[in-house]
Amino acid sequence: MKGLFVGLNTIDIQFLVEKYPGINTKTLVEKNSIYTGGPATNAAITFSNLGGGAALITFVGNHFFSEFVINELKTYNVKLYDAGFNINTSPVISSIITSVDTGDRTILTVEPEQINKSNINYRLFKDICEDELKSSNIVLIDCFYIDGAVKIAREAKKLSIPVVIDGGSWKNGMENLLDFVNIAICSENFYPPGLKKSEEVFEYLSLRNCERIAITRGEKPILYKDKNDYGKIDVPKISPVDTLGAGDIFHGAFCFYYLKENNFAEALTKAAAIAAESCRYIGARKWASKL
Repeated sequence: MKGLFVGLNTIDIQFLVEKYPGINTKTLVEKNSIYTGGPATNAAITFSNLGGGAALITFVGNHFFSEFVINELKTYNVKLYDAGFNINTSPVISSIITSVDTGDRTILTVEPEQINKSNINYRLFKDICEDELKSSNIVLIDCFYIDGAVKIAREAKKLSIPVVIDGGSWKNGMENLLDFVNIAICSENFYPPGLKKSEEVFEYLSLRNCERIAITRGEKPILYKDKNDYGKIDVPKISPVDTLGAGDIFHGAFCFYYLKENNFAEALTKAAAIAAESCRYIGARKWASKL
C-alpha cells in the first residue's frame, strides 16, 4: 500500500528540562536532539515505519540543513518531492521544550509560508498529480502550502483516492480544500470561522460532503462520525514521557490502518494505540524501534 503525504517539513530541535525556564535564566538541559519534523513529514515516516510505501511532497529548499533532511528521509524510506528544489531559502526551525516530569511540550516556531511562499514551485504539485498520485492509495494533507494541497486533492478526487486532512487548526484557504476531502481528522482546537463547539464542526464538515470525521481530544475519548453513525473511542491510558509528534504519528498510523482494515473506527483505535505508545519514549522516532 502507498500513501502520499503533503505539507510541512521542519527542523525540530528538542530540549528536555526538569522545569520550564524562567526569565533571564540559563538552563542546563538533560538532553537535546535534532530531527526532521512537521505534521506531514512525521506522518509519512510513521506510515513507512508500519510497513507502507510513503512519498512526501513538501518544501525543503537549499540551505544548511538540506542534506540532513534528505538523508533522514532516506533512512526511513520516504520518497521526497521537494517543491523548493535548488531554491536558496531558510529552513523552518522549531524549538521544542519538553518537561521530563509530565511529557508536556512547548513549541516555538514560525509560519512556514512567511519564509518561502514566494519561492514555492507549485508546478511541482501539478506534476506529482501526474506521477506519484496515480499509484497512491491514500493522500494525507496537513493544510500547509494550501494552494498546492488543493491541486493534489482535486486530482485525487478525480482518481477516487481518499483524501485525509490533518485539521490541527483552521488555516486560511481551507475552505477551498474541503470540497475534495473524504476524511477529516481534527483536533479539539479546529474551529472553522464562527464555530465554537464540536457538534458544529461535525455539522459544518458533513455539509461539505466529508463522509468521515474524527475529533481527537488528547487523553479524552475520540469523537467520530462515520457517515450517519456517531461514536466514541477510548484512548489508552499511559504515563507520558514525551508527547512530541504524537498527533502526527496518529495521522500516519490512521492512514496505514485505514487501508489495511477498511474500517474507520478500527483504524482510529489502532492509530490511538500507536500514538499512545509513541508518548512512552523521548522524541518522535524511538517508538518504532520497539514495535
